[in-house]
Amino acid sequence: MEAKQSCKRILYRLLISVSCVLLLLLAILSPTNTVYANDKGADATVTLKQVIDVLDTELQAMINEGSGDDENVEIHYSGDMNSSGDRVKNWRDVLSVYMVKAEITESVQPDTTLTPAMEKTLREVFQEMNIVTIAPEQTSTEKRAVNVSVLSLNYKKAAKKFEFDKPQKKRLAELMSSKYDTMFDALLGAKDDNDETSDDLNNNLTASKQGKKIVDCALSRLGDPYVYGASGGDDSVDCSLFVHWAYKQADVSIPRTSVGQAEFCKNKNVLIEQKQLKPGDLLFWSKTGCQ
Repeated sequence: MEAKQSCKRILYRLLISVSCVLLLLLAILSPTNTVYANDKGADATVTLKQVIDVLDTELQAMINEGSGDDENVEIHYSGDMNSSGDRVKNWRDVLSVYMVKAEITESVQPDTTLTPAMEKTLREVFQEMNIVTIAPEQTSTEKRAVNVSVLSLNYKKAAKKFEFDKPQKKRLAELMSSKYDTMFDALLGAKDDNDETSDDLNNNLTASKQGKKIVDCALSRLGDPYVYGASGGDDSVDCSLFVHWAYKQADVSIPRTSVGQAEFCKNKNVLIEQKQLKPGDLLFWSKTGCQ
């Protein structure tokens, strides 16, 4: 009798164990208890336009936080950002550099999806090419003042920073050409400051082939620093060296200095009226050394 009851107890415990295992399996397999990867998982994606908007928002939030985010704080902007809410001026450069680093060979659209790895690369490029410095300023008023300086690198300086090789630089120059204007207009909504082409500047003027080449070459130097008396040994130029260089690319030889250039035009009898100006022509203001 005692052995019979012991067997019943063992069978009862076994049934309970089997029931618990079945219930656990049902809980795991039930749709209401399915475990999903979170939005930042390895396979999660966001659109390119979403990342652009997020980076814009994060930059402004960082500026506000660093400035104290207080109505009693005066924020003074310098460098490449003029006021609160401004978008950085080098977004096209940033996206072009990103596409080269990510080895993207086809055109992209606002709804192009990015993996977390691609988003990370774009974020790193954006941060490396837009350096923000926030420092307190002295003020005569009761309000506290800070200076926000944003240094935005252009694509040429970024190519040096990231040590691009010759094929990468060639691809980068292609992305910055007018060939991709439509793509970047769709991504950014409007042309940014580094997105001018000779077609924009020519307006309805008819440019000669040589004049158009001069303008295109000049625009390729957007973002290069001005240094008075620069020799051209690096990216820096002054006004007359810049003109001399652009004309040289179009196989036109002119003097190195602005006075020499003005005298050259006069001596060659190529002075024209304002209404006759065409892309590639030069404007001269008062030059006391030029007779």
